[in-house]
Amino acid sequence: VTLNGPTLLVHVLGVPLVERRKYPRYALAVPVTLTCNNATPSAVAAQMIDLSAGGCYFRGALVSDVSRATISFKEARGAPFATGRIVRRGGDPGFAVTFDSIDTEVPRLASCLAILSLGVRSDFVSGFLKPEIALT
Repeated sequence: VTLNGPTLLVHVLGVPLVERRKYPRYALAVPVTLTCNNATPSAVAAQMIDLSAGGCYFRGALVSDVSRATISFKEARGAPFATGRIVRRGGDPGFAVTFDSIDTEVPRLASCLAILSLGVRSDFVSGFLKPEIALT
């Protein structure tokens, strides 16, 4: 497995496989709080590891019976939001979300992230947009 830019390319016996993701993912290191009103504890610290126009990945503990996530960015006027299904639970602990409903600003936000370095990208998302994640 090798990382080539913002996309992940898998090599099997030296032969690269085709990238299956529709949208490039952009690495982040953004501390977030996962909130779930139907669980104890109702808030858990986590980190947003990457973001794309099609989904994102979080590193952190996940309540076992949740299946959906809503991501909103509260500080910007007309701020982007997205909702999606939790499609993969990692062993690190972590989980992936694939978006099934996004507003028009999410693809624009993702494309803007492409031109920023990891540190600036993370500072922009955490400091300016202030993401909030609700699990259901």
